[in-house]
Amino acid sequence: YHSIGGNDKKGKGYHPLSAWEKIERGGSGCELAIGESQPINPINKKYLEIKTSGSGGTAGVANTGYDGIHVDAGAKYDFSFHARVADWTGDAAASVTLELADGTAAGTTTITGIGTEWKMFTAVITADKSTDDARLVLTTTGRGTLAVDMVSLFPQDTYGGRKNGLRKDLVQALKDLNPKFLRFPGGCITHGAGLDNAYKWKDSLGDVAERKPNWNLWGYHQTLGLGYHEYFLLCEDLGMQPLPVMTVGVACGFRNPFEFVPMADLQAHIQDTLDLIEYANGPVTSKWGGIRAKMGHPKPFGLQFICLGNEEHDNKEFRERFPLFVEAIRKAHPEIKIIGT
Repeated sequence: YHSIGGNDKKGKGYHPLSAWEKIERGGSGCELAIGESQPINPINKKYLEIKTSGSGGTAGVANTGYDGIHVDAGAKYDFSFHARVADWTGDAAASVTLELADGTAAGTTTITGIGTEWKMFTAVITADKSTDDARLVLTTTGRGTLAVDMVSLFPQDTYGGRKNGLRKDLVQALKDLNPKFLRFPGGCITHGAGLDNAYKWKDSLGDVAERKPNWNLWGYHQTLGLGYHEYFLLCEDLGMQPLPVMTVGVACGFRNPFEFVPMADLQAHIQDTLDLIEYANGPVTSKWGGIRAKMGHPKPFGLQFICLGNEEHDNKEFRERFPLFVEAIRKAHPEIKIIGT
């Protein structure tokens, strides 16, 4: 997923319009800006405003992907985005094209009916050429402000054919390694650069447009389009044991200032861990098992292990908090095996 947003916390040059560029053709012009006043929902707070001008021609925006977008001739790609217009004259339609480096179209579709309120639009683009260097181009002949968010392009042929699924070749490469478990969501990303930046698994559930985005301490943006539910599905698909990692009320000890959750507030974090186990294994009649079912997976995932903490320093704050997580899990879920930090 390409979501408009991001930061430059690590000074790597990333910014809200990284990989995006203006398209101005045939006498049309436009300016790109990050809007915040009327987001698609209170969680996903930023979006792109394309302010078009001029007479004739088309204007809009292109996304270059990660050093180009790979497309295969004959393959179908699901396109979706949220859009609305303001102060608009002319045709409220958008042309969406996969373009080669020389500007040749490798597949195109047209989105119609864009109005003054946010609405999600979907379409299918069938590629008629193969390339490793396509870009996604979105243009309009209308004049005014076109606001867009959650611009997404997915091959229909994902691994297992899953919607919001994973790249078939990458998952196959992982499968070929014959892995027995998957530790997720990663290492330092788990507890983040501070308590506010810690990975919150509940934020990674539900409609992708309603997942709370965040930056990570490696310096780039997370839409959380790949979340805990998708990690569980991947483990199921490849026959791996899921090994989710949860924080234990302390932030990364390698970063200053070192932060930790006050003991009086720790219970909510312990409950998050218990809720995760219920999400993975609980019946559909339970709160979090029911949410799992709404995500399309009524059958429990069969979680056996949980990891508490990531590379934590052995200090007073950690020693005060870690045993309380262990005690709560062993009381509520004695069947779950705990892996320490």
